[in-house]
Amino acid sequence: MKQVNQKLSQHEKRLKHVYGVAQTAVSLANFYDVDSNKMMLAGLYHDFSKYDDINVELLSDNEKEIVKDYPVMFHAYQAAYLITRNLDISDLDIINPIKCHVWGKPNMSIYEKILFVSDYCEPNRSFLDIKEIFELAKNDLNAAVLKCMTISIKDLETRGILPSKYQLEAYDYYKEVSLWKKN
Repeated sequence: MKQVNQKLSQHEKRLKHVYGVAQTAVSLANFYDVDSNKMMLAGLYHDFSKYDDINVELLSDNEKEIVKDYPVMFHAYQAAYLITRNLDISDLDIINPIKCHVWGKPNMSIYEKILFVSDYCEPNRSFLDIKEIFELAKNDLNAAVLKCMTISIKDLETRGILPSKYQLEAYDYYKEVSLWKKN
């Protein structure tokens, strides 16, 4: 936590956000009876590189290609890399949620889904329906993931930004899961 406080000390809102995400992720982890310590770390470090300059040298070839087209993804990949290298955290239940917290991905693990949803519904967010999303997450985590993805895609569209193909693949997957569950 010391590293997070130091790195984000000049960004008070971001610091509040990461603590809110960690708190929400721990709450959902406890609800789903998964390792809350892993979720606390993922929540605290998910935006660790949010203000870093883009330098793709340390990323995998696939990550470099994605960042070239979608720079918003850099901070997720870089944070995962830095905590692996500098903090010796290599647990994939921590690393993978950090890598996919921006858009999600098809068939996420429970840890990935918890961080993804927590990033949207932590208490410091200004969305009108954060409490609804949190309650939905306790009832149906996949439905909460789909709702977060829907909000994100609609927000992009209102700003005239096309969602990435990766974002749409994840959205289509969870839409299908939702339809399958209804039948």
